[in-house]
Amino acid sequence: TTELAVDPNPTFLAHYNANANADYTYTSLNIPWYPLYNSGTTNATGLISNGLLVNSTDRLSYGGYNLKNEEGTIEMWVKPNWNGNNTETHTFFATYPADNVLIYNFIFDKFYNINAPSKIGLSAWSETQNGPQGLVNANISQWKSGEWHHIAISWGTQGRKLYVDGMMVDDNTYSGPLRSYPTPAGKAPYFTIGTNTLALNETANSVFDEIKISNTQKAGSEIFDDYLLGLSMIPLANLSYKKISNYQFIVYSNHTLFLDS
Repeated sequence: TTELAVDPNPTFLAHYNANANADYTYTSLNIPWYPLYNSGTTNATGLISNGLLVNSTDRLSYGGYNLKNEEGTIEMWVKPNWNGNNTETHTFFATYPADNVLIYNFIFDKFYNINAPSKIGLSAWSETQNGPQGLVNANISQWKSGEWHHIAISWGTQGRKLYVDGMMVDDNTYSGPLRSYPTPAGKAPYFTIGTNTLALNETANSVFDEIKISNTQKAGSEIFDDYLLGLSMIPLANLSYKKISNYQFIVYSNHTLFLDS
């Protein structure tokens, strides 16, 4: 099965076909790029081919120079091993100041706060001199364990925008850059996938596939195209379909496409 192509303005791409190595970074094309730290992750059945399982005891991080402060987009396919209404926080992507990372406190996660139960959902935000800024979130209580979802966050002059399964579900007018810090001598900036460095119990416990980071803020139409492209590459053996009225419904997991019969 053909994998997703490298974006025109890429800084990171991971297919996870064989291991946790990235397939593309801002410094190399088609050269395996090793995680800075990888403990316990395992290959699992992915959306297209293989994916990478990051469960409750695993740790995974990569060099943080793959993020551009002024603008960018992060996209990924995830298959959580939990329901969206559970009372836990699960981290998909993060950077942390406590570990001398380049970008200060940029978080993309499934959030739960016992003091704010109405805030259960997919969220992203970053720290600035004036505290957290650019918060976007969406209700994902309907998610079921074992379902695949495409999620994305973009930042830049168009503000912060959050996408689920190809559709923008929230936006924030904050257009400031991600806050950056000088990297101390001997310290390498990094970001984590599926892991929260400051809260080790907030791992993703999910399978990841086709993680892409771009150094431009992608338009909503581009993200929708990426979502549809991912669906189009699912092996036919994983598709089921049925005809209803004058339409053909092609269904994969929780995704439904409506096509003229």
